[in-house]
Amino acid sequence: MALVRALCPILVGREAELTELEDALLAAARGEGRVVLVAADAGMGKTRLAGELVERAQRIGIAAFTGVCSEAALAVPYLPFHEALGNYVSRSDLDWLRAQLGALAAELGHLFPRIGDRPREAGDPNHANLRFFEAVLRLLEVAAGDSALLLVLEDLQGADNSTRGLLDYIARRIGVERILVVGTYRADEVTRKHPLHRDVEAWVRNGQAQVISLKPLDERDVEGMVEAIFDEPLSSETGLFLRERCEGNPFVLEELLKEALDRGDITRTDRGWQRKELSDFRLPGTVREAILLRLERLSPEQVRMLRAAAVLGDPFDDLVLISVAGQDLATVQEALRSCVQQQLVREEPGRGGVYRFRHALTRDAVYEDLVSTERQEYHRRAADALQAKAGTTAVEIARHLIAAGLTRDAVPLCLRAAGEAEDKWAMADAADLYEKALPHINEPLMRADVLRRLGIGLRYVSRPGAAGASERALQEAVLLFEQNGRPVEAARVKVTLALAHYVRLRHGRAEEELASAISVLEPLGESAVLAEAYNHLAFFRVVQLDGQGCADWAKRALAAAEAVGAGILVVRAQSLIGLGLACEGRPDEAIEWLDRSARVATEKGCFRP
Repeated sequence: MALVRALCPILVGREAELTELEDALLAAARGEGRVVLVAADAGMGKTRLAGELVERAQRIGIAAFTGVCSEAALAVPYLPFHEALGNYVSRSDLDWLRAQLGALAAELGHLFPRIGDRPREAGDPNHANLRFFEAVLRLLEVAAGDSALLLVLEDLQGADNSTRGLLDYIARRIGVERILVVGTYRADEVTRKHPLHRDVEAWVRNGQAQVISLKPLDERDVEGMVEAIFDEPLSSETGLFLRERCEGNPFVLEELLKEALDRGDITRTDRGWQRKELSDFRLPGTVREAILLRLERLSPEQVRMLRAAAVLGDPFDDLVLISVAGQDLATVQEALRSCVQQQLVREEPGRGGVYRFRHALTRDAVYEDLVSTERQEYHRRAADALQAKAGTTAVEIARHLIAAGLTRDAVPLCLRAAGEAEDKWAMADAADLYEKALPHINEPLMRADVLRRLGIGLRYVSRPGAAGASERALQEAVLLFEQNGRPVEAARVKVTLALAHYVRLRHGRAEEELASAISVLEPLGESAVLAEAYNHLAFFRVVQLDGQGCADWAKRALAAAEAVGAGILVVRAQSLIGLGLACEGRPDEAIEWLDRSARVATEKGCFRP
């Protein structure tokens, strides 16, 4: 069939880039791990190039995993890593895998519950995050085995904060591993203000990654693609015409050829493929127009299915599609079968009933063609269907509720999703979710608690203005708690607010907040938050080179922390006592306390030797 042939069966015009990637793969197999980024505009063949590398890796016995970032406004933290490594974890002998991971197995409980339970005492989110990152890297090492591993992360322009942070950690640590990470991203979307742009610049500058940019195909490459599709030579006149119309974009070329076949501008005869005069070709001006023209030729059932799929986003499964499209299983399956033949969607290998659009441009064109009321209705149905589906994350449902205009209904799910993000140490993603929920929360105490959580989350966000936003959120939380008769909750927030003031060099304000908090907390007895306040004051003293003051406050912190069993605060207090004694010129005692702190940290799992 002509439509089946309109997809180029071979990779054309990317030989040099593929060779460069193969060289990087072979280097990784020798223990020279690296990150290679493939950058290009939409439709230039990034996914096709990465797919070809995956096939070649597998042919020589190298494991290859692929994960795709979601470009939705709300995304599940670490989604591409979960997708890429999930099948490996599910197929592995878990006892063997835990033995290979050792103590780090527990750190992966957030992402892969099958491996183990989440750590009971996390401590500082930054430290917990680093342990989690180290555990993921160790999992990649185990998966690489004695051979090597190819990890493909697609559409990094849509990566969440957590995914970018984990990739940054891997980029800095991968040099001696048998791991090649290939990331793809749309260069036209990664402007100078895009967060990925800063990451890429830093990786390249520090020699941690290289970038391969895909250029438009030239006239000879376009001719090669058309010849591969139709299995016949092409005149140079037609090659030049098509090169000018598709501007060297492989996906656009394929879409234009499909449209030419549909219109009868190119036909199959007994003498082979024949075309009209080029002056008679009626090719659409844009790829979006070409896609929408193809939709006009589909049946109403097929169009409805595609619209529902575009709202669900990649990947989507046929069972959810039934509810969103409002069709029965047989109708949906027949529509999917036809759209696969039309090369609009493709089934995921090894994942029966799970599909993706063949290209994001197709999904975008279908989605953008929906009128707003129709789009909202599809999103409402998607939220209902996903709520009934086991294993759906809160963030997925919240995304559809917000798009459906049901923002108030989305608030509880945003808060739940933020909690799930905090459990995975994805503090920046949690802060994003709290920010989205906050404008729709009016109940004072609930708003105060969300502001408190937002203020804490923003401490771990690197974007400009985050520190000031954190301070403002915490100040408003204190005010609301105090106005509503909750002085203890206000005092707890003041302990966090003190550190926010301190890092912005407002040392006097920081000490005032701590003094105010301690005056409320001390009469209530020992507590973890009181120990934290004492530890803050001890830290402030050691920075001022007041060793005795540091040791005195840290001893009070130690007593409070031991009384309530707050292990991480015990570790911090012991180390601060050691630092205070060192400032006082008592090195032997200082070393004894620091050694004690290290032993407790190891026992509590706060430090991995």
